[in-house]
Amino acid sequence: MSIDNRWDLNRKYLLELIANEYNIEIDTQTLPNTINQFRLISDFPGDGNYWHPHVDGQINFITFLNKTHNMKAGTSLYVPQNTKAKCFPIMKDTEHSNPWRTEKHFKEDLCILDRFNCGVAFPGNWFHGQTITDNFFKDSTRLTEVSFL
Repeated sequence: MSIDNRWDLNRKYLLELIANEYNIEIDTQTLPNTINQFRLISDFPGDGNYWHPHVDGQINFITFLNKTHNMKAGTSLYVPQNTKAKCFPIMKDTEHSNPWRTEKHFKEDLCILDRFNCGVAFPGNWFHGQTITDNFFKDSTRLTEVSFL
């Protein structure tokens, strides 16, 4: 779902500060913002499984919108453990068809907590993905707002 936040001068100012920190230029009038909705359709396969570690563009800015999941695992940053892991983002098996990756391929380096209405920015070329640790999102929808700077 795409949203238009151009009316929000505070958000524009925040995104400009983030862009300046990373020394990149952005056009806050054309930035794509999306609301991502997620639900598990089958059970979490257990510890040592990570949901689709991947890379994106320049800078990712994520706002967590989950009141009932506040201060739990949100998004993790990963270190690839082998050369095959580095190829996953361009393979056919994506987050929609075969999302789970194991510790054999990725090591979780940092887990960012899912704090309601708080944002986090990080380089999109760092391997990252939503952190699923149980079946919480089988009965509840995970919501995030994502901007790619």
